[in-house]
Amino acid sequence: MNIPTDIASHGFSYLLKSKARNALSNALDAHRKRLLTYKSLKNSGEVISAEYGDRVLFELVQNAHDAHDVGDNGAIRIKFVKTSETEGHLYVANKGRGFTERDVDAITNLATSEKEIGEGIGNKGLGFRSVETITDDVHIYSRSENRSPNAFDGYCFRFSRPVEIRGILLSELDDQHVSEDEADVIAQTIPRYLVPQPLDEIPPEIERFAAAGFATVVVAPLRSSSAVSLVLQQVDEIANLEHPLLLFLDRIAEVRIDVEIEGKRTGSRRLTRRQTILREADGPLHPRVSAIEVGERRRFLLVQQDVDKKRVLEAVQDSIDRVAPLKRWLDWKGQPSVSIAVGMSTAAVEDGQLYNFLPMASEAGSPLLGHIDAPFYADIDRRNIDLNLPLNNLLMDAIAEACLFGALTAVQKQLDVPASSVFDLIAWKGDAAQKLDAAVEAADLDLTELRLIPINPTEDGQKWSTIAEVSIWPDANFVLLKPREIVKHVGMHLTSGDLDSQRLERLRDMAGRIWGRFGWEYSRLPSPNEIANWLEAYAKSLVQRSAKPVTWAKFYKDLVTLCEASGVTLESLDGAEILLDREGKLRAAGGHDAVDRRGLFVRGASEIGKRKKGDVPLPPSSLTKGYRFFDEKIALSGEVLKTLSDAGLVRLFDPIEALSGLSAALGRRLSDKRRMDALDWAFRVWDAAGKSAASAIEDANLHVPTVGGWIPAAEAVFSSAWSGTGRRLEAFLSDASLLSDDCMRARNQLLQPLSEWSTQSPESSRKWIIFLSLLGVTDGLKPIASGVDRSGSPSDYWDELLQTGDASRGLTGKWTRLAQQTYFSHPNTPDYTLSGEFWRLPGQIEYDEFPDHLREAFYELLVHHISCHFDNFFYARIGRYDRLERDWNERRVVTPLGAFLQSEEWLNADLRGERVFLLPNQCWASKSKRSGVPAFMPRLSEDARVLLDRDELAEIVFSDRLGLLDWTSTDTATQRLIALANGVADLRSGDIGKFRREYSQAWKEIAENKIELPSNLPLAVYRSGKLTRIEVEESAQTTVVLVENAQNFEARALSASGVSVLELGEVDLGVIEESFGHVEAYSAKQLDHASVRLLVDGSVFVPSSDDEYLVSLGLDWLPEVAVIANEVIGENLERGILATNLDKRLRLIRIRRCNSISLTVAGQDVASGGRMQWYAYQDDAKPTLILTEDIPIDWPRLAEIIAAELSKLIHARLRSLEIAILRLAQGRPFGSLERPTETELASALRCDVRIVEDMRAGMRTDLAHVLHQIVPIVAYYENVDLARGLADAAMEQGAEFSIRNWLETHLSTSSPAAGDLLAACETSPDRRSIATELDLHYGRFNRVLQSIGEETLSSEAELRAMFEAYLREMSPELRDRLRLLHLQDYRLGKDLSTYLSRRELNFIPFEPAWVLDFETLDRQMVVEHVEASFAETFGELPEDELPSFDKMISENRKVVRAFANEAKPIIGVWCRKNHADLPDIWEREEAQDVVRFVENAGLLDFDVVDADRVAALCKRVGIWPEEMPASIDPESLGLDESSVRKEQERKAIEQQERDRSKRIIQFAGRNLDPGDPSFATAMQSIAEATIALDDGWFKRSRQRTRLVKLDGLSESGSGSGNVESGKKAQRARRLTETQKIAMGITSEWLAYQYLKRRLPDAVDESSWVSENRMNFFGGSEGDDSAGYDFLVQTPKIDWMFEVKSTLEDGCEFELTSNELRVASSASRTGRRRYRILYVPYVFSPEKWCVLELPNPMDKETQAQFSVAGRGSLRLRFERR
Repeated sequence: MNIPTDIASHGFSYLLKSKARNALSNALDAHRKRLLTYKSLKNSGEVISAEYGDRVLFELVQNAHDAHDVGDNGAIRIKFVKTSETEGHLYVANKGRGFTERDVDAITNLATSEKEIGEGIGNKGLGFRSVETITDDVHIYSRSENRSPNAFDGYCFRFSRPVEIRGILLSELDDQHVSEDEADVIAQTIPRYLVPQPLDEIPPEIERFAAAGFATVVVAPLRSSSAVSLVLQQVDEIANLEHPLLLFLDRIAEVRIDVEIEGKRTGSRRLTRRQTILREADGPLHPRVSAIEVGERRRFLLVQQDVDKKRVLEAVQDSIDRVAPLKRWLDWKGQPSVSIAVGMSTAAVEDGQLYNFLPMASEAGSPLLGHIDAPFYADIDRRNIDLNLPLNNLLMDAIAEACLFGALTAVQKQLDVPASSVFDLIAWKGDAAQKLDAAVEAADLDLTELRLIPINPTEDGQKWSTIAEVSIWPDANFVLLKPREIVKHVGMHLTSGDLDSQRLERLRDMAGRIWGRFGWEYSRLPSPNEIANWLEAYAKSLVQRSAKPVTWAKFYKDLVTLCEASGVTLESLDGAEILLDREGKLRAAGGHDAVDRRGLFVRGASEIGKRKKGDVPLPPSSLTKGYRFFDEKIALSGEVLKTLSDAGLVRLFDPIEALSGLSAALGRRLSDKRRMDALDWAFRVWDAAGKSAASAIEDANLHVPTVGGWIPAAEAVFSSAWSGTGRRLEAFLSDASLLSDDCMRARNQLLQPLSEWSTQSPESSRKWIIFLSLLGVTDGLKPIASGVDRSGSPSDYWDELLQTGDASRGLTGKWTRLAQQTYFSHPNTPDYTLSGEFWRLPGQIEYDEFPDHLREAFYELLVHHISCHFDNFFYARIGRYDRLERDWNERRVVTPLGAFLQSEEWLNADLRGERVFLLPNQCWASKSKRSGVPAFMPRLSEDARVLLDRDELAEIVFSDRLGLLDWTSTDTATQRLIALANGVADLRSGDIGKFRREYSQAWKEIAENKIELPSNLPLAVYRSGKLTRIEVEESAQTTVVLVENAQNFEARALSASGVSVLELGEVDLGVIEESFGHVEAYSAKQLDHASVRLLVDGSVFVPSSDDEYLVSLGLDWLPEVAVIANEVIGENLERGILATNLDKRLRLIRIRRCNSISLTVAGQDVASGGRMQWYAYQDDAKPTLILTEDIPIDWPRLAEIIAAELSKLIHARLRSLEIAILRLAQGRPFGSLERPTETELASALRCDVRIVEDMRAGMRTDLAHVLHQIVPIVAYYENVDLARGLADAAMEQGAEFSIRNWLETHLSTSSPAAGDLLAACETSPDRRSIATELDLHYGRFNRVLQSIGEETLSSEAELRAMFEAYLREMSPELRDRLRLLHLQDYRLGKDLSTYLSRRELNFIPFEPAWVLDFETLDRQMVVEHVEASFAETFGELPEDELPSFDKMISENRKVVRAFANEAKPIIGVWCRKNHADLPDIWEREEAQDVVRFVENAGLLDFDVVDADRVAALCKRVGIWPEEMPASIDPESLGLDESSVRKEQERKAIEQQERDRSKRIIQFAGRNLDPGDPSFATAMQSIAEATIALDDGWFKRSRQRTRLVKLDGLSESGSGSGNVESGKKAQRARRLTETQKIAMGITSEWLAYQYLKRRLPDAVDESSWVSENRMNFFGGSEGDDSAGYDFLVQTPKIDWMFEVKSTLEDGCEFELTSNELRVASSASRTGRRRYRILYVPYVFSPEKWCVLELPNPMDKETQAQFSVAGRGSLRLRFERR
């Protein structure tokens, strides 16, 4: 039942109506004046209400709090009634003051709160607007002052609806003549909250609130599912807040929350607050401290501190420029204060929160483990604050001060609060921690001296310590060493158990701010020194307490645990007195490796009394003194004992370990017997223990008996009784000691025979040799130190020593000539010190006096010494080593031994079997015996080849350290030329062939490496028909003619005329000619074929088509014999000649008969040896054999003359024809030329006759070939029926059928002659060729083939490939047209799938009619077809401007790639923080994946993209996280950069750095990481810059690559390795997979640049088909299974390029099985061609070039490659 209010309430109703009329009157006036004031107010109100969003209930609670007076124990009730899914009511009631007129004015106007600043929570007048988020019909019921406490008799109202506003305008403002239109407009524009509507009736449910004593109720009717859901969510949130709602609401004692759903009470919650003051405020240094209970056993320590109001107002003034509404705050009422609440109960605080009376949102976190409340200026919805605002910044300063003084007050006044609560006040984290540090400094205090860290109570009762004094005891399972035990007996300050792991982390953070975030100060764990000192102290307490062995065992177990838990190595305890020995004394741990003390050994009870441990003998009694042992009563576990032993703190006593300390145990004075006992025992230990005793043996410092007495083993040498080298050495020293004091002293170092030792070991001398070698006994010459002073200044000492030497010490004149070149930068500095020694060998000083037999012996010992010690004794160093390394000024100085080896003729060389002593730089050697030094050159003798057996040693021998000359090194090419030329006079007849090969090889290396020729170069030339040496003549310039082969007629002719002919082999003569340009003594020029003329019958010979074919002269059987002979007896390289090529070439040879043949040079006849009778003239089209008339063609002349000349004309490698003809001609008379029978041919070829028969039968099937060719030709010229008649006739007559006779009988006169047709058929390999030869109409001939059921000439696949190639050439222009067509789609954000489909140009079809009518397609034909298709499909193109595609797409890719690299970590952090799914593409390593995704969507094709637009593009293609703003600005995303860079980042960086260091490569002198996603970009940037500055790489690439003919694809033998011909082998560098991938990326990028320049019209991005293309382009992902990396399609040829690379120029590469398959399937002459692009020096752009190599699987080019090594197919080639 509705109860009317009493009469008094009508006064409030009238007042409300008056306010409504006044507001409407003002609105009418504004409308008539055309002001938009009210429309603006309405829009602002809607915006503001939306800003509060899901904090509606918080705002209503805030208003309810402010309705109470300070000091009230007020109450608030929240009730939510849900009647259905779409309906319900929210009630918020309070027991404070009722509404006043000021309250009404505030609520019916925007931002006009009646509350003053500092009087309550709200003051903006905006918060109540948030209720509009959930309802459009809020009701307010309130009681009046001094009225009935049980009734709402004050202001009760809601806000008028538009229809009610319209009614008021029309009915109550009649004096203003409001029109209906005006009323309609105003009702829709005026904010409803300006027009209050009185509520004259109070519902019963509202009256119940009044009866319960509530002063005001706000009711929000809910009429939508969203509103019901939102309110239910907020009610649940406020009832279950993680951070207490009432914590800082000191006017409220209770909040009750009830929830009723569809008539049932489903939940009720009562929140309470009770405050107990522990200490009132007492000045600014002693804030008020209270205990707060908020229910659920949650207790807080509350610190409240007033803030100087003057400072606050100054901060407000400073903030107004940034926040204008703060002007109102200058009229601050009351006293500003701040409050801090930290937990007193367990888990009271999990995460600190900022409050503005009520808790803010989660992003407003507190820097301490507690909550902070202050009158911050917050966002409109109070979710967060700007701490940089001066006002908020000041309040945080005040909070820091309050925390500091609150903590000090609690400790100093000994308040009864938990220690952890005090600690929480000062344990700040993050950037805000600087505030606390500043507060400490402002108070003139030191953070390191504040006793605010709770500790375990000490013996003297201390409970608090400073951060400088306190340590964190590691969390581990201790049995004895527990914190209280340590504190009790050691007296250390250890953190209290009240500090959990979270608080300990804050303690470390505090330490990090003081000392840095590293080291023990930061971790606060005990440092190594502290642990050592503490354990020493605790061990002493155990001794003082007479602890039992079991306690000691616990101590050592916990000792290990402590070090492991603290991150301290047990080795740091070395020297700490913590070990108890047998005598009950504490001994230092470790010491086993120290010189001045001995460590403690642990010996198990089971070993006591035994003489062996396992199989290893224990030391004899004479050696067991001086060892200390651990107390054996202490039973250590095996694990503890092992750990202590592994750390070197104790040593398990066994003979091997004892042996390592033998030197110290023996002492200084030893008898020979004890020395022998020690040596004998050490040997037996080593013999039993093997390698495990090696280290101990070396440490034992054992002596051995020698001719001169007992000396350290390292000074002794083996004598003749011990080794073969010892025999040579002893013999040498015995003779040389008469001439050399060094040899005399060395003789005393010879080891006594084993038979003379008093050893108890019966083992053989072989074992003793191994053992003594381990001790350091030398086998061979032992170097002697010079004994010079080791320190001094250059000016006072070193310069004089290096210039004058000291011959008695081996510092001879030859040494000073090398050493005096040393220069010191600081000659007056006295601290230059010798590092190493000035070594010499015994006998070296007196070498010149030695007879030959001693020199021979010394040579053998030198070779042995070098092979064992390499160059270890060749050099010493002098430097200032007491300084930093950068100031060493170190200089390398040759030793007397090094100088001797370089300057003396000591090397025993071999010259044609004779032994001669030479300097090393006069002797030649080769690592490979197969390519060894010629016998006619001085070379290293076989007994010295040990110097070349190992790569490291060979490198030393061939370097300037020794100077041996490497015959196979390119670096010695010039020296080889000189040596070979100088040796010409001594050549024997059998040497000439080898000489020519070696001389040509040297010139080849000169040419390939552009080596400069010396000015005094002697030459080996052919002059007057003889090989002779010429040298530089100062008075004249010598003319030299350069030829490849000095044996051809032109070269021989020039030589005969007296010209010097220089034979160079297969090299680039132009390069050599250019090199001679720098040598003034020679005028070198290439052979001028124009000056050398072949005259036939007095006229210059010119090949002619009128000359007869050779085979037509009764030799038609010759091609058949040549082919069969090549197949049967051809060898090696000859096998590579194809039978078809051999047959065809022989049939091309013509013959010219004449009366005379002569060769002239400059008009003079130079033919030597009389008149020329034959000449084989090479010509590709018309090779001709010229014969004088007096030479008949018969079997004898065929064998004697013609066969050899024919072989030259056919193929350079052909030898089998000449052999076969020679054998067939035997016994045949002059004048005969009959065809050989099959039996005769088989006999000549020495094979079974059936082989010849089978081969001839196979060749005779050529009749079928001719028929295959001729039948369609007959059909073309005559008719199909006649052609079929020809085929039938051939079938019936079989082998007897004569095609020629048939053709001559049946062809009409309109057809070509039968002979011409047959000739065309015989020379044409296929129908396409014969059609070309006879100039047949292509389309007509194809249709003839169709009519007789034969395959047409057309290849649809080839025509399609041509079409696609032309289409690809046109694709840039066509793509631009398509871009214009779809530009608006791009700009409007429409789907681009149609564009992407059309971009592939699939809408332009291939024309099938082309297949029959055209053999090939020309570009114009395709262009016309494309234009027609385009016009038919699209019509007119729109007009617009587009940027250039190539440059734009390149820049766009770079922008997107850079954005992706920057965005990836930010997106990842945002997704984790917001619990959002991270799209898979952002988890990948490669930023290029993002580029490809965006590019493949077509979004990079239309316009230049800047970085700000990339996020939107990513969102458009669906790879951007949902709900994430399209930005990567951390601040706008709410990301704290410091939180992003936490522990995860640190570990990730460390791991990345480790991985990176393994992957790093040197590229163009810069370190690049191939594993870095930006590697391809970085490499591309450097490479582009490099090749932009230097075009030399392309010039080098354009030079023709000429390859040496090898043994074909046969194995080249072991040891070939990864080497280039003529170069010394180098050990292959081991590469990681990432580095190999980097090589592939780099080489393919360079290959792409090369192909773009070589084939610019055919190469574009689509030509790159390998997966490496993804690093640079979008589009296809590439396919590594294709068998090649690039496919370049031209109209006629499909070029397949496979790219290979090396770090050096190794001339080797590998082919995979797939690459082999593809290479093998490609032909040399068909459409599909295969090539290798070889890139040497792939990471050195300054050396770049791209070598284009032929197909290694083609039969024509196989001979240019050989197999290197085993396993996968690795091919080697050699360049000329």
